[in-house]
Amino acid sequence: MLILIIILIIILIRLKLIGLVADLVSVPAEMAPYYSEALLHVAPVFSASTHAINHPDVPYLAAVSRKDAKLPWDPEVFVFACFNSLYKITPSLFNIWLRILKRVPKSVMWLLKEPADAADHLCRAAKAKGVPCSRLIFTRF
Repeated sequence: MLILIIILIIILIRLKLIGLVADLVSVPAEMAPYYSEALLHVAPVFSASTHAINHPDVPYLAAVSRKDAKLPWDPEVFVFACFNSLYKITPSLFNIWLRILKRVPKSVMWLLKEPADAADHLCRAAKAKGVPCSRLIFTRF
C-alpha cells in the first residue's frame, strides 16, 4: 500500500499537481498562501531527513534558542539556513550564498555540521571569496 501511495505522489508531482510534500510543522497551513508550489500536507509528521535517526542525542523538533545554536544575539542579524548534509552543497550554489552574504552585511549562514570535514572546506572556500568563516555557523542541531 505504501508503495502505491509513493507512486501516486510521484505521478502527481510530475503532473505538477503537487509541488511540495510537507508536514504542518515545516509548512504550517497559514503559510501555504506564500508558496507558489501546490502543497500536499501529510500527517502526523513527514520528514525527509535522517538527522534524528543518526543523532538521537539531539532534540528533534525542539525549539532552539539563538544562544543555544551559537547564532548572533543581535535581532538585526538575518540568519540564512540550510540543513542539508554539506556534501549536497555544490560549488555554484555555495558561491551564490557567498554573494548573498556579501550583499547582506548583517547576516550569517547557519549550516548543519555534517560531515564535519566539509565545514573546514567551506570555511576555506568562503575566505577565498572574501567572506570570513565567522559568517558561517555550523551546528549539530
